Amino acid sequence: MTKSVELTQRQQQVLQATVEHYVATGEPVGSRTLTTRYGIPASPATIRQAMGRLEQAGLLYQPHTSAGRIPSDLGYRQYVNWLLNKDTLPVVSLGTHLPAPADADHLESVLRQAAQLLAQLSGSIILVTQPQPRSARLKYLRLVPVGERVALMVVLEGERVESTLLDWTPPTQVDLDSALDMVGQFLNHHLQGRTLREITALDWVALEREFAAYGDWLRTLVPPLTQQLRAWGRPTVSTPLLISGVAEALRRQPEFQQASQVQPVMEVLETDQERLGALLWDEQSPVRVIIGQENPLESMHLCSLVSTMYRQEGVPMGSVAILGPKRMPYGRMIGLVQAAAAYVSQVLEENN
Repeated sequence: MTKSVELTQRQQQVLQATVEHYVATGEPVGSRTLTTRYGIPASPATIRQAMGRLEQAGLLYQPHTSAGRIPSDLGYRQYVNWLLNKDTLPVVSLGTHLPAPADADHLESVLRQAAQLLAQLSGSIILVTQPQPRSARLKYLRLVPVGERVALMVVLEGERVESTLLDWTPPTQVDLDSALDMVGQFLNHHLQGRTLREITALDWVALEREFAAYGDWLRTLVPPLTQQLRAWGRPTVSTPLLISGVAEALRRQPEFQQASQVQPVMEVLETDQERLGALLWDEQSPVRVIIGQENPLESMHLCSLVSTMYRQEGVPMGSVAILGPKRMPYGRMIGLVQAAAAYVSQVLEENN
C-alpha cells in the first residue's frame, strides 16, 4: 500500500469530501460546495486555503483554470488508505442475492454467478481467477516406468491430473516397478493432503536423508522429483480469467463510453490476461487497490482495480476483482469484493 501524505485534520476532511463529491457527481468541486453540502466547520476562505495546500501536495488538481478541483491518483490513494485504516469498512451482504452455497464440484458455476451479481451491483467489469493448481491438495502420486524413463503423475483435488516425464534414467539392474512403488509409497506418506504450495516449502534435505535408506540410486531420483513438484507449486496465472459485466460497464460508466479510453482496456482483457491475473494475486493484503498509474499495465492507467482473495482452510485459491474507472465509490467496491470472496470461500469450506 502506497504511503499516505501527512495532512492536518481539516485537510483530510476537505480531501474526503472532494473525493466523495466528485465520485457522486463527476463534477469538479469548489470550496462553497464543500461548505454548504458537507458541513465542514470552516469558512469558504479556510477551505480554499486547504484545497490549495492539497493541490500543492499533488492530491487535487484543476482540470480547467476556472473549474473547481478533482482528485489526482495520489488523492485517491490518500483517500483509500484512510478507508483501509478505518476500524470498520462498509459491510456488504450478498446472501439475499445468491443461492445457498452449492456443490464445490460446480465451482465455476458459483464463480460465474458471483461475478454476474457483482457486475450488476457495481456497474463495473468483474474479473475472477479460477482456483490455482498450486492451491489444490495432493490426493496421491504415482511413478510409472515409460520405456527407459519415468513418468510422475500427480492427482489433485477435483481429480485434476498433472503429469510429466522426469529427467532421470533408472539403473538397469533393479526391479523398476517394485522400486518405483516403494518410492511412491514413501512420497505419498509425506505429501498426501498437502497443497503444492506447502510441498515447495518442505525441508527436502531432511526428506532426502530419510529417503537414503532406500539406496543411493533411489536418492538420485529426489532432485528431478523435487524440481517438478516445486515447478507445479509456483504461482501461475495461466488459467483464463472469468470476465463479466463488460456490457454493463460500457452502459453505465461515462468514462467507458469514450472509445479512445476504453479500447486499450478491452485489448488488455483480450490479450494480456496473464499479466492482469498476476496483479490479482496478493496473499498478504486483505484487499488490494491499484489506482491509475500505480498499475504497471499502462493501458489501465484510467482505471482502478479492487481485488481480494477467496480461500479454503486459509489457503488462497483465487481472487475476485472489480475493474472500473478511478472515479468509483471505493468503500462500496471494497465491501463488494470482500462479500463475494467470503461467499466463494464458504462454498469451498462447506464442501471440503
